[in-house]
Amino acid sequence: MKALIVLEYLPDLIKHYDYLIGVEKGALALAKAGIHMDAVIGDMDSLSASQVKLVLAHCDSHIRLQVEKDESDSQAAYKLAKQQGADEVIIIGGLGKRADHSWVNLMMVYDYADITLMDGQNTIRVLLPGEQVIDSGPRQYYSFFAPESCVLSLTGGFHYHLKQRHLQLYDLYTLSNQIDSFPGHILVQEGKCLMFISRDLPKKKG
Repeated sequence: MKALIVLEYLPDLIKHYDYLIGVEKGALALAKAGIHMDAVIGDMDSLSASQVKLVLAHCDSHIRLQVEKDESDSQAAYKLAKQQGADEVIIIGGLGKRADHSWVNLMMVYDYADITLMDGQNTIRVLLPGEQVIDSGPRQYYSFFAPESCVLSLTGGFHYHLKQRHLQLYDLYTLSNQIDSFPGHILVQEGKCLMFISRDLPKKKG
């Protein structure tokens, strides 16, 4: 089952899901767009009484969290998705605003292989030991970072090849690789790493 956790309303990404969870202002944006949610979760401290009423009118269930707690709303939403039987979780938003929340969301991706974090420019997921092949796709940037450590090889059509490179936390040179010709081959031999697939936004005319 595929669950979508919406932290930020990005219409192009709200599709192909089995279970929809709205979180705080993400839930409010979904409600304003007339999209019904399976569940809403959060402490609701950022919403007014009228906004909470609107959100509750657009969901099947609501879990109101304590303001003071030992986990983020994103973490609570992920636990809810797993309780509902999700084996794939897509988190929409969660980058580029509060840096502390962005860090928590990135570490969730690193900790749980079934999470993908997406916004309008980036797709982020963890790579576990094994080989992956990227056969097609638009022109994008591929970056690889190891919060702990990993042994990584990049071959095939990747512009910058790596051979059994031992990456650690402070290795940042693995930024902005590209695939010149498909396929691109990724091999994680030890440990795990985060893969960022990013694109530039189109330039505004004028």
